[in-house]
Amino acid sequence: MFVSKRQLIVIILLSVTSILVFKIEGSKGNVSTENHLNKLPFQIGRWQGKDIKITENVYQILETKDVLMREYKDEEGDVVVLAMVYAGRNRDSLHPPEYCYLGGGAELMEKSKENIPINGGKVLSTNKLIIKLPKGSTKVWYWFATKGRFVSNYYLQELYNLWDALMGKDINSALIRVSVVGNKKGLEDKAASFINEAVDLIRKVL
Repeated sequence: MFVSKRQLIVIILLSVTSILVFKIEGSKGNVSTENHLNKLPFQIGRWQGKDIKITENVYQILETKDVLMREYKDEEGDVVVLAMVYAGRNRDSLHPPEYCYLGGGAELMEKSKENIPINGGKVLSTNKLIIKLPKGSTKVWYWFATKGRFVSNYYLQELYNLWDALMGKDINSALIRVSVVGNKKGLEDKAASFINEAVDLIRKVL
């Protein structure tokens, strides 16, 4: 039977897709119970951390207990909140945080990209959200980590995971989110400074 070039391409693409789906599905596990994110130091530069209690309901929604929620306070009393969710093999644990905010009744006022200067003259690409809540506005910066790569694009992160699966590697990804509440002057600069100080430590625990 003669197979045209177009049909051959379709067959190859379907075959590759089937392999990727098989590998991704095969790499899914049960709810993770090991919280290795707690290895992140409580003291980061001038910031002192304090864990935020996570309810069992949140763990069930995320389908993992490998979650960190921690507020860091500086000597002036300003606070940034760091949240990290480690997906590991469970892809259902990872999604852009605006979905959670909107699902909770918040209003998304703005979404943009922002490059945060980090050590060595480099920049970290992040997604920036401005969220309207009953208690006031919240500014959020988030990005994804996968196998040591930091990316702001959710779909690029998924492509990296697909490639790793095709190569027979373990899949592990995480969401990193930093947020501040209110419009106090200089608070955004402090959030950027915290990210700069924390980024290398975050990479180590992932």
